[in-house]
Amino acid sequence: MDPLAHSLAGTLIARTNPSRKRGLLLACVLGAVDPDLDILLSLFGRDFYITEHRGFTHSLMGMGPAAMLAAWAAWWVFRKTGDRATFTALWVMALLGVTSHMFLDWCTTWGTMLLWPDKTRFALDHLFIVDPWYWFLLAIPVSLSFLYKQRRVSICSLGICAALLYHGMAAFNHHQALKIAEEDRPQTWRVAFPQPFSPFRWSVFDRGDGLVKNARVDFLRALQPLAWEEYKEPVKSRNVLAAMDSDRGKIFFWFARVPMWEEKQQPDGSVEVFCWDMRFNNYLMRDRISKGFGAYFKVKNGIVFDSRF
Repeated sequence: MDPLAHSLAGTLIARTNPSRKRGLLLACVLGAVDPDLDILLSLFGRDFYITEHRGFTHSLMGMGPAAMLAAWAAWWVFRKTGDRATFTALWVMALLGVTSHMFLDWCTTWGTMLLWPDKTRFALDHLFIVDPWYWFLLAIPVSLSFLYKQRRVSICSLGICAALLYHGMAAFNHHQALKIAEEDRPQTWRVAFPQPFSPFRWSVFDRGDGLVKNARVDFLRALQPLAWEEYKEPVKSRNVLAAMDSDRGKIFFWFARVPMWEEKQQPDGSVEVFCWDMRFNNYLMRDRISKGFGAYFKVKNGIVFDSRF
């Protein structure tokens, strides 16, 4: 999820605590956002970022250190005031914030390496990575808790219940979207991705027998798909297989959820192979083929001599 959603979630959780010590609030909010410090990995290159983002800092192994960092920062800010709690209390609140961060990221489609150093990415595919409705759902009880300070614990507790109901609705809609693919081709691989601006919009894929099918779904408009698109899976030629087997190709196909590819012959006898992840096809785009995230390879005689993301 985006930093705003993480910050609001951390604030909502912290304000269910009856204590009024501001250090506890800060520790929880910092814990809810500091796992994304791994964005600094992008300084080491896009390959390293893709393989390590949502890795250690988002894992069960990294929870404790991430919470420790947030607790220490909160302790340092309030160290000279009477408004800080014990370091143990700060760490517990920070750990709650980190847990909320991991859970929210798990709900998106990007995938989170919860068992790092195992590289398996876990993704529930319930929420779009930027969800304004979710912002409002969290922001309303947070705002009310500052207006009605004497009732903030009960207000924020109800806010958490409302957020959990939203998650339940998203999980149900995801299940219904998957059923559409199952009914279309029961024996094929299938997946459903949430789409922008509505928890009722889904992009559904099923894949098998050399054919990828994609359905656009909006449960507020109809229980059946609004439209189906079909894409024939290209042949895995010698050049495509060489691209897939390269170091960068292995990274891309490890990350991609619905990979697709094409190749173009060049005048010099080489072949350009371009791969992209159809997971990022935007529901609202007129052109359903979105190549915003992809990998490019130049291959000659079955050997990759140039590649980049």
